[in-house]
Amino acid sequence: MATSAHEVGYDELAPFFEGGFDWERIRRSARHFRVLQAMDDPVNQPDPAEHVRLLVEGLGATALVTPTGAHFGASPDDHVEVPEAVRLVVTELLTV
Repeated sequence: MATSAHEVGYDELAPFFEGGFDWERIRRSARHFRVLQAMDDPVNQPDPAEHVRLLVEGLGATALVTPTGAHFGASPDDHVEVPEAVRLVVTELLTV
């Protein structure tokens, strides 16, 4: 949820992104990947869609992009309901 595919300007997180991701190794860690991203996410600016594209390409993920939602629960009082995300997971579980 609202994850970054590359460095986004936080010094504390910069080392995590050094050298890029080993997409093949990450893909081996799970059978399915989903990306949930809000276009108004303040963290993944200026282009949240770029993060989605990189994650979909790198992981073979299914993506759900919402127009709003910010950084989905970034603060303790931030409660965001995303029924589309629930349907995405439940639908896939029913077809497996």
